[in-house]
Amino acid sequence: MEQFGIVISEHCYLRREPGEREDCNESGIEDEIFSGWAVRVFPETAEHGWVKIETHYGYQGYVKMSQLRLSGQEELRERQDKKQFFRIGIGAADLLCEPKVQGLPVEFLLKNAFVELLEWEAAEGWSRIRTAAGHEGYVHTVYLKERMDDDEYLLEACWGQEECGKTKKQGYFRERFCCTVIEDEESFRECLVRSAKAYLGTQYRWGGKSSQGLDCSGLVFMSYMENGVLIYRDANILPDYPVNEISRDALKKGDLIFFPGHVAMYLGDDRFIHSTAYAATPCVTINSLNPADEDYREDLAHKITGCGSVFDGWEKTNRLACDAERENSSTEDTKNEGHDLKVPQAYWSRLTERLSELPGNISFVYKNLATEEQFSYRAGEPHLAASVIKLFLMGAVFQSIEEGNIHAEDKIRVRRNDCVPSCGVLTYLGDEREVSVRDLVELMVIVSDNTAANLLFDLVGSDYLRYFIRDVLGMEQTVFLRKMFDSERAAMGIENYVTAADAAILLEKIYRGELVSRAASGEMYRILTHQRLNGKIPFRLHTLQPAPVIAHKTGEDTGVTHDVGIIEGKEPLLVCFLGSRTEVPEYERLIADVSLELYENCSQDVLV
Repeated sequence: MEQFGIVISEHCYLRREPGEREDCNESGIEDEIFSGWAVRVFPETAEHGWVKIETHYGYQGYVKMSQLRLSGQEELRERQDKKQFFRIGIGAADLLCEPKVQGLPVEFLLKNAFVELLEWEAAEGWSRIRTAAGHEGYVHTVYLKERMDDDEYLLEACWGQEECGKTKKQGYFRERFCCTVIEDEESFRECLVRSAKAYLGTQYRWGGKSSQGLDCSGLVFMSYMENGVLIYRDANILPDYPVNEISRDALKKGDLIFFPGHVAMYLGDDRFIHSTAYAATPCVTINSLNPADEDYREDLAHKITGCGSVFDGWEKTNRLACDAERENSSTEDTKNEGHDLKVPQAYWSRLTERLSELPGNISFVYKNLATEEQFSYRAGEPHLAASVIKLFLMGAVFQSIEEGNIHAEDKIRVRRNDCVPSCGVLTYLGDEREVSVRDLVELMVIVSDNTAANLLFDLVGSDYLRYFIRDVLGMEQTVFLRKMFDSERAAMGIENYVTAADAAILLEKIYRGELVSRAASGEMYRILTHQRLNGKIPFRLHTLQPAPVIAHKTGEDTGVTHDVGIIEGKEPLLVCFLGSRTEVPEYERLIADVSLELYENCSQDVLV
């Protein structure tokens, strides 16, 4: 049986050989690994307190056994649940004993340490987590970011036994990248650059990969890893990894430039970002290859040994790999010929009875996005929209960005008198601050931040919202007339309304890449999958192993409870539940039950 380990120390250095002294680099520092990271352990190599390990990106070396907690395959698979395990997304974070800034620090967590979520929003703005070392406590919710990579490399079968640490999985990372779905190459490149720039000013540290210090390959490796792609963690191109050699003329943002023993990320316009030990700037900095620029690095400009990109030949390779994957899937599916995934009519009859027994106004829409099978119940009836209306505001913001009226990275000042109560985090952050349009959209959706919604409402304007909903979407019954917590206009009877039919149309456009643009739809869908308010559609689905990905948005008010979204599975399912003047707990239980029932039917054909 394979043996795994979880790093329990703040971080540990990967050594080339077992070390004997901690105060010198006699054995060679190869890499840095953070708390919560999983590794493969080769127990037969244990010697003098050291053991050989392999990381989830294929690097091998030795660490102190005291810095690991041994684990098995079952636990490692459980840890791949991205709704339960998160990474620390800022430079460093204190784990506090209570959910307030006066809490006693229990553990210090570096950027990209992995932690287990115990309770999202255990208190306003705080989440309760457990670290790999077993400590429980609180961090600011906004510090928790989705882990974009995974440990599938460690979990792959057929590891070679001929030699300790030698595997048969050559080319794994290249093959994995070939089937990576990247909807918008340009946006992905911008994300790489943004990740690298977040480390600007960080000191150079040999073998480092943290916000406390990193080396050249540590910078580019982490920038790619934070965006879900694993490249070789060294200053060269290795065939088993997805970087391919390209010409210097072909360089684009996010591509790599190689020098003797050094690597940098290209930013465009002859500029590059790198972590350098150069005496004048021993940190992550930006320099130029252009002699006319003040920050020109002549010593590097004449020593370029090569350039690399993950996108060179990617489209063709991706297509061939994914075609092969589909062919294999089709072959497997033939084993289940005659497998009818349609929902039985008897089920819809019983569901109609269940919905009709609920008090108030209840609407429901179902659509299998693979087979086009549909069912609806009072789908055209308008409801007080609550926060579901934020879906339409998100679409309007992306439409305005597409038209060049605003930019995703524009900064909006959040003033104290802008803040409104209830959902979100901005109202609790204290001092005034500037937040990008992109981040306001994310906060508005994933934590239903009302302050963010109001700022975006003011940014695009009520006239533009009316134009987007009526003229662009062609919807007459969905209206967005006032901001969140606008009690004055609410007292005048001015409300926002939505129908289940319109919400379903909007979601399907996003899913099929037809809202605004394919790239914009992909970004909106990604945001919806980050939803943190998961007590309705996902409530029972999240107990499954593995749990399906769910892209959804909720809404709540007095006597009002909604959830609309898409459940990914063998066949993607669109479901929209709207409820007004109803018994909220009873309806939310039904939402959770029906979502599970429909998913299991279209995944396993077990609905009766």
